Amino acid sequence: MSCHYFEAFYKNAKRKIDVVMRLVELYWPYLFLKTIFDDKNTDKLRAATINITDSADVFHFQFDPKSIDWEDFMMNVHFPGAVKHLFK
Repeated sequence: MSCHYFEAFYKNAKRKIDVVMRLVELYWPYLFLKTIFDDKNTDKLRAATINITDSADVFHFQFDPKSIDWEDFMMNVHFPGAVKHLFK
């Protein structure tokens, strides 16, 4: 009688575990990467564009990676977007 009692729970749990395992496979190379990234070239580009008077160009070059809340970006933008586009 109870052979199929847990079937829906099992399918839901297996789907969630499969999503997590796919994310682990996807991000594995980056989790243990011993690399340091810098933004020196971005700073040079921004410094070179200080004298631009075209407001559209000035808008596009106002990028400061130090002003980004990376934890918030990863948790609320990157991971949900990756899950949405990779698993649906």
